[in-house]
Amino acid sequence: MKKIFITGGHYTPAKAVIDVLLQSKGFQIYYLGRKFAMEDDDALALEYRELNSVSGIKYLVLTTGRLQRKFFVNPWQSVKSFFKIFVGFFQSLYFLLRYRPNLVMSFGGYLALPVVIIAWFFGIPILTHEQTPVPGLANKIIARFVEKVLTGNPIRREILNLKPVKSTRTIFITGGNQGAHVINLAIEEIIGKLLKKYRVIHQTGDSKYHDYDRLKREGVYKFLTAVEMAKALNEADLVISRSGANITTELAYLGKPAILIPIPWSSENEQMQNAQMLKETGLTEVLEQKDLTGESLLNLIEKMMTNLKSYRAFAPIAKKLVVQNAAEVIVGEIKAVLV
Repeated sequence: MKKIFITGGHYTPAKAVIDVLLQSKGFQIYYLGRKFAMEDDDALALEYRELNSVSGIKYLVLTTGRLQRKFFVNPWQSVKSFFKIFVGFFQSLYFLLRYRPNLVMSFGGYLALPVVIIAWFFGIPILTHEQTPVPGLANKIIARFVEKVLTGNPIRREILNLKPVKSTRTIFITGGNQGAHVINLAIEEIIGKLLKKYRVIHQTGDSKYHDYDRLKREGVYKFLTAVEMAKALNEADLVISRSGANITTELAYLGKPAILIPIPWSSENEQMQNAQMLKETGLTEVLEQKDLTGESLLNLIEKMMTNLKSYRAFAPIAKKLVVQNAAEVIVGEIKAVLV
C-alpha cells in the first residue's frame, strides 16, 4: 500500500485528482489541510467538510501561516500568521515521521510550503501542481524542492459527468468556497429586481460578515457540495463569480456565459489574467471590483441575459482552453514516481 500525502491551498484540482486515485487500488491518501476557511473565522473549510469522513482518506488538520505582504494593514494578524509558520513546520515534521509517505503531491500555496520543505529534507519524492500562468511566492519556493511541476487544471468528475439542461432563466452567484462579501453586498442592492425576472441561486459563504443571515431566502446557501455546485453551474444561464483558475476552467468547459469580478489583490494579479483570458474568447465579461455597484452589476446582467445566444456561440472557443484529462495525466505522473 503506497502512502500519498496531498496538501495545498487549491482544493478543487486536488479533489479531481483524489477522485481518480480512489478509483485505483493500492493507495492510502492522507490529506493535510486546513480546518477553517479563513484565519480568525470559524467557518469550516470546504475540504474539511467534504473529505473528513471519506473512506480511503485520512484528514490531517494542518495549522500554518503566511508572510503578509501588507504588514501594517493588520499588524496583529500579520504577527500571528508569522508565528503559525513555525507551527506548520513542526506539524509537518510530526506527520511525516508518523505516517512515512511514499510521495507528497502539492497543490500549492502557503499551506503546502512546510510539508514540501520537510519532505525534501527527508528525501521523499515531491510533485506539485501549478494552476496559474504566473506562480505566486509560495509556489515559486515550492518549485525549487520538487521533482516535477505539473500543469493543466483538473476538472472534477461532478462537472465532467454533467448533461446539458434546458434554459431556466437562472442566474448563479458564487464567490468561491468562502463567498465574496463585496459581491454579496452588490446583489443585496438588486435582489428584488432580479427575482422579478429570474431564478437566482446564491452561494454566500459563511464569513464573519453574516451575509447569509441577511440574504437568506429560497435559493440562498452558505455552502454547496461538489455535487450541488455542479448542479447549480449546469442549470445556470449566467454565472456571476470571482475568477480563480478553477471556476474559470469549469466555465470554459461548460461554455457558460459569466460576469467575472476578479479579486484585485490576488497574487501576481492572477485573477485578472484568468478573467481576461476567458473574456478574449467572447464567452464572458469582466467587471472590476472598483467599478462594482448594484447598478453596474444589474446593467451588465441585463445586457448578457438579453444576448445569451451571442455569448453561447463562443463556447467551443472557450472549451479549447481546457485540458480535459488533466487529472488522469497527474495521476499517471504519481504512479510513475511510485513504481
